[in-house]
Amino acid sequence: MAEIFGLLCICVLGLLVRRGYAWGVKYLFLLSTIFGLILIMLILSNQTQNPIVFIVPIAQTVIQAWAMILLFRVPKITESKLVE
Repeated sequence: MAEIFGLLCICVLGLLVRRGYAWGVKYLFLLSTIFGLILIMLILSNQTQNPIVFIVPIAQTVIQAWAMILLFRVPKITESKLVE
């Protein structure tokens, strides 16, 4: 059931970006990442038997953090754009 919910959320975010609401999706992604970081701490504190349980969420968190950096980074203005 969680997989279907996750897929539905991704589809809704993609639809919003396609309709031109990229600025809103950016902040929605930020809020969901913060919420996910809080939940990941709770999940990791309860799971101690399997090392894979630690590796997958940590890798996912690193990838999400990199996506946030790329999303909120200010684009560089090149000389070719200034000339136009």
